[in-house]
Amino acid sequence: PRNKNEILHPAKFPETLIEQFIKLFSQELDNVFDPMVGTGSTVIAALRTKRNGFGTDLSENFIQTALNRIKHEQAPSLFPGVEPVGRVFLGDATKLDQIHELDGVKFQYAVTSPPYWSMLTNPGSENQEARRSRNLPLVYSQKVQDLGNIADYDRFLDVLESVYNQVA
Repeated sequence: PRNKNEILHPAKFPETLIEQFIKLFSQELDNVFDPMVGTGSTVIAALRTKRNGFGTDLSENFIQTALNRIKHEQAPSLFPGVEPVGRVFLGDATKLDQIHELDGVKFQYAVTSPPYWSMLTNPGSENQEARRSRNLPLVYSQKVQDLGNIADYDRFLDVLESVYNQVA
């Protein structure tokens, strides 16, 4: 179940799903990164598996939701530096070099659920019909730089590839 702010994101994935990948491909206190973090599922999963979670997103609303979720997930510690941290930043995944909070941070694992290209606006989608009936957002944002708003599929793949190359 998603809370009232999480449900505003049209494609949130379950933390339990990503926890499995994080456990398999990283070690405790490794740095895990999600360049399109949305409401923070990857960061929450990282914290739950004792990893440091980092993420960026274009949406101020989603970043605020992620920050609130991290605050509730991350218990205060008497031993700073021993407990994992969760951090998210407002920024464009296609311009990761401009997100200076990430300067010098080395990531041992990166994972994301990229925008679904035109799937979210597909009028025949059962999920979208359910969201329409509840008057929920059908897309991530109206921003031009949002990968989910790229009309041409080949261009979408090219931009997505450039994001992954920057992450690597």
